[in-house]
Amino acid sequence: MEETASKARLAGLHARLFPEEYGFYYDDSVDAKRRARGENPMSQDYIDRTSGRRQALGLAPYSGGYGGGESDTQGWVRRMVHDGRQDELLALADRYAEEDERRRREETPTLEGIPPEKLGAEVDAYLLDWKGSRLGQWSKEETEVLGIYGFFLGKNASEKVFESLVLRELRRLNPAEEEDTLRGRMGFAKSYWIEAYCG
Repeated sequence: MEETASKARLAGLHARLFPEEYGFYYDDSVDAKRRARGENPMSQDYIDRTSGRRQALGLAPYSGGYGGGESDTQGWVRRMVHDGRQDELLALADRYAEEDERRRREETPTLEGIPPEKLGAEVDAYLLDWKGSRLGQWSKEETEVLGIYGFFLGKNASEKVFESLVLRELRRLNPAEEEDTLRGRMGFAKSYWIEAYCG
């Protein structure tokens, strides 16, 4: 029993330190195909940030494949804990979380024609109409994310800011939800709209 709990603690610590290795769980069909071709579907900023963190620890950059790629990051975490350095790893994980949260707060993607301070109200108004016309087709969460995604599709948001805007609105409307959950919902919406337009 204690061994199972220890493995779970190690896995949780690993996920906090190396979340890039779990991103494939939230791939939509397009990202999964890119990953299968050996491409990393994450943004260049995310790739650079995670590669920098890994290199600072003496580990190889993440290639974008399934799992740890070139580095045995799980073994690295296990060795650090075995050497009595768990507190150091926890502090590092906390620092990464703070850096990521600060970066998210500082990101201010914009949409031409709508001032950033009015964007939330515009999305809310759109969602009222969207949800009302689609009652019962999807779950509440699916209806919400499909509506947000559709709103930005209709505004022709540039690819550079599109996902940032969708995620920002999902965070605003679901402040208690985990980031991975919101990214998963966004992947669902992306797949739906690709199928709707290209199907």
